[in-house]
Amino acid sequence: MYTKPEELRQRRAKLLADKPSPYIAVFFSGNAPRTSADGAHHFHVDRNFYWLTNIDRSNMILVLKKTGGVVSEELYIEPFDPVQAKWVGARMLPAEATEVSGIETIKFLDDFQNGFHTFMRMMRGSDEGNVTVGLDLWKHTADQDDTKAHKLAHDVQSAYPYAAIDDMYRQLVEGRIIKSPSEIEQMMVAQEHTR
Repeated sequence: MYTKPEELRQRRAKLLADKPSPYIAVFFSGNAPRTSADGAHHFHVDRNFYWLTNIDRSNMILVLKKTGGVVSEELYIEPFDPVQAKWVGARMLPAEATEVSGIETIKFLDDFQNGFHTFMRMMRGSDEGNVTVGLDLWKHTADQDDTKAHKLAHDVQSAYPYAAIDDMYRQLVEGRIIKSPSEIEQMMVAQEHTR
């Protein structure tokens, strides 16, 4: 049982509702740590990414942009590879990603860097002010390895010193704490299945 795409759209819009334009938020689904050249640990999706998309897959990126007060959404996924599908399973297709997440604009991962940097350059000196980059920068401990979000924050600070970084972790946690009616219904169903 999944959260309906319309509710996910509302969550994503609410996340940027009080953010100034121009704003870009980037969320990573995560990757399983490698154990060898041909092996990896079991994958666990970033829970905030899942809460925003309903997608439990590795190596995906959700991008939310706000310009002129309007929020747009993009989901970056791996392209389908028929040979790889035979060996490790099929990747999510664009239509499937849209059906599950409600995100209409699906792009491939290879396009993320160019899309991100194009947005950053276009927004520099815009009439709305300097761009802010929202990221989930939570770490369990200070010495924990940097996540992709931390690495992107470092890249932004180096390449675009005028841009502000906004740690969205607290806002994400606060959004997840209060359950919607559909989440409560899902919890009740799960409880019945575990009795």
